[in-house]
Amino acid sequence: SWVVERRACNNSLLGDQMNILYKILSWVVTLLTPFVLILLGVRLVLNPVYPSIAYRLPAFPDDPYGFSTQERLKWSGFAVKYLLNDSKIAYLADLKFDDQSPLFNQRELGHMIDVKVLVQNAMRTFYAMIVLLVAFGLWAYFGKWMVEFRSGLSRGGWLTVGLIVGIGLFAAVSF
Repeated sequence: SWVVERRACNNSLLGDQMNILYKILSWVVTLLTPFVLILLGVRLVLNPVYPSIAYRLPAFPDDPYGFSTQERLKWSGFAVKYLLNDSKIAYLADLKFDDQSPLFNQRELGHMIDVKVLVQNAMRTFYAMIVLLVAFGLWAYFGKWMVEFRSGLSRGGWLTVGLIVGIGLFAAVSF
């Protein structure tokens, strides 16, 4: 009988420890969610279709350098592809206008290198976070802690909204 009581006690302690772990993981999901949602927005903008939509909006500003909408669409596709592929800077450095002058100057090429490093690191982080969230979701489903997982996602969504509102208010007050 003391063996049965001991097993029951151990199972109870293990259950309590797992509940604590699930609550902690739920908060990890909460903290991951804003990053995933924000980086999802970044990834959606880094899409060859996005410039064709954005540049055609009626309120979209004219190009300060005089590019037409068609020229902007043509050249932006190269820039987006460069940011997402494994090409070296020569991919952009080799682009020329009809008069054979370079599309990008050295300062712009240096800037594009920096942006590419940032974008590629952000996308690797984004994909890793998605894998982590999916893994947690599967674990939650099969481990019977889906309620905690969904609570974490919900809190993360609200945290994202709060961050966006807070940043928007900060930006509005700062200018």
